[in-house]
Amino acid sequence: MINKILFIFICFSLFLNEAGRIDLGNNIAFTLLDVSVIIFLSYNLIAFLIKKEKFSREQFTKPFLIFVAILFFSLLLNFVHYSVTQLLVAFLYLIRFIIYCLTYLAIKKLFKTQKKFVMISLCITFFFILLSDFIQYFFYTNLRNLYYLGWDEHIYRLFGSFFDPNFAAAFLALGFLFFVTLWLETKKKKLNVLSYLFLLLSGVDILALFLTFSRSGLIMLFVSSLIYFGLIKKLRYFSAVIASLVIIYFVVSPNSAIVNTNLLRIVSSEARIDSAQVALAIIEKNPIIGVGFDAYRYAQLRYSYRTVVGTQESHADAGTDNSFLFVWATSGIIGLGAFLWLNYTILCQLWNEFTRKNQLFSALVLASLVGLYVDSIFINSLFYPSLLLWTMLILGIRDYK
Repeated sequence: MINKILFIFICFSLFLNEAGRIDLGNNIAFTLLDVSVIIFLSYNLIAFLIKKEKFSREQFTKPFLIFVAILFFSLLLNFVHYSVTQLLVAFLYLIRFIIYCLTYLAIKKLFKTQKKFVMISLCITFFFILLSDFIQYFFYTNLRNLYYLGWDEHIYRLFGSFFDPNFAAAFLALGFLFFVTLWLETKKKKLNVLSYLFLLLSGVDILALFLTFSRSGLIMLFVSSLIYFGLIKKLRYFSAVIASLVIIYFVVSPNSAIVNTNLLRIVSSEARIDSAQVALAIIEKNPIIGVGFDAYRYAQLRYSYRTVVGTQESHADAGTDNSFLFVWATSGIIGLGAFLWLNYTILCQLWNEFTRKNQLFSALVLASLVGLYVDSIFINSLFYPSLLLWTMLILGIRDYK
């Protein structure tokens, strides 16, 4: 019962996302989602120890431990460049990343005994996320009132509780695959009412994603959908996705005259190029062990790429837009190699499971991960807490039947 309550707390916190953020100053902040994940994981770890249960060993366990060790030592070896406060902040980011990843173990354990409860909880959570997204889009059209806290305005774009349309779009792309999978599962089991409901939610999800006007999100939807429907050999459904996007485009585009909602805008593209150039410059100066995970914010100050730290600082200052450049800059070529090995191992395991079981949920996880990899070229989605948690969630439920 306690575990179920804690999981509901996680779902509620996932719904709140950045709306549950608390800033403590000195670049230290946490969200309600962080708190819920820590409590959920702690409870399950204690239960593991009391019951003396064995952790399920995955093929990617060893690569994960090696990657985490490299991240730790990359920060340790750079300690002379940072103050105690800066080292503490960077170390807290590392701890948060580890905690979110380890949550996979607790989710997998809960799912073994509470499959129906977990699935219903996730469906309800995503439904309310979609609902709140549309409420925000129509009644809270920009973030100008929070600009002083470091948030961009994002005028006339759907950003939801993420406060960022690009991360919202990535999450919606993952949600689309989730709803489509449930649609196909319920359709196969001839649960007609549920089948139509999930099909409707899939369509609403696509509309919400388009209203973010996030090109990275649309690319992610395109790639992940193509892979998903290709894996399950139903590419005719992919053409329906493209048709839906084209129809939505012609309906919405006449009202998209401003720069923020123009899919051909170049301002954000130039900003991403600038971000990549800064990352490459930092990599050139620290190619082997990087600047320390996650001390990227302070490395920018150190090399004069940023000049201000404080309440006026943008929330984008903590990293670069490209997840792979972020890993390379913070942990060097050694860390990047370990990161690529880790993800290669995960994909190999998932592929082997899919070819052996041919389950829809195995295809869901594979397509979701590849979609995230593509998206992470444009935004740092692989290390964004909500997206990281969702990855752990679908990894934990991939044995659903």
